[in-house]
Amino acid sequence: MGEVTVLAERIRDVLVERGFGTPVQRSNGEIHRYEELTGVAAPTEVAELWSVLGGVDVVGMLLEGADSAGQACAARAGESEASGVGVPYEELDGSTDGAVRMVWWDRAWCPLVSTADNAIAVDGHPGEKGHVGQVMYCNFEVFSDREAVWPSAAEFVGDVLAVVSAEPLVVVNGFGSMMTDDGRDLTVMMAALEIGRARRDGRRSRFSTVT
Repeated sequence: MGEVTVLAERIRDVLVERGFGTPVQRSNGEIHRYEELTGVAAPTEVAELWSVLGGVDVVGMLLEGADSAGQACAARAGESEASGVGVPYEELDGSTDGAVRMVWWDRAWCPLVSTADNAIAVDGHPGEKGHVGQVMYCNFEVFSDREAVWPSAAEFVGDVLAVVSAEPLVVVNGFGSMMTDDGRDLTVMMAALEIGRARRDGRRSRFSTVT
């Protein structure tokens, strides 16, 4: 059993233990479906996550499954490939530190979470200063950077576990949120992102009770 599998099972158990309800899973799809849709095999760590939490709503953060991730990846890649450089997206839609390639989307980016506004994805085609398997955050505003935040999918899933296990997490109508020390109220995804960024940047998290 891999590390991601263990962490994902713990997330599922914590959701139930804390009374957040039994995770509701939409259709996950067979793992081969992802490659059929994208032309790229899903990373092993992602397959582990999908085997436990594929398509599960983690108090407001809907994790992708093989089918939905494949559709999201293929659609974003299609946008990127059809537009060409700078039409309508600027070439510099990548990370300024060189860890993530300067493209709008790449078929080797496997989405763990994907919305109309942003995505978290495992990077199979990194920039010169990045590495295969890093997990990146994408804001879909045209001039926003893509940034490598976690060194691996296991680190990302571990931060999600930290958020859902934290006592200050408040869940209302199925949506979880946490307040930072500076007064911002963050969703589960954005709270995990804050923790990941803090670790990457060598600073303390803005959550006083989450390390």
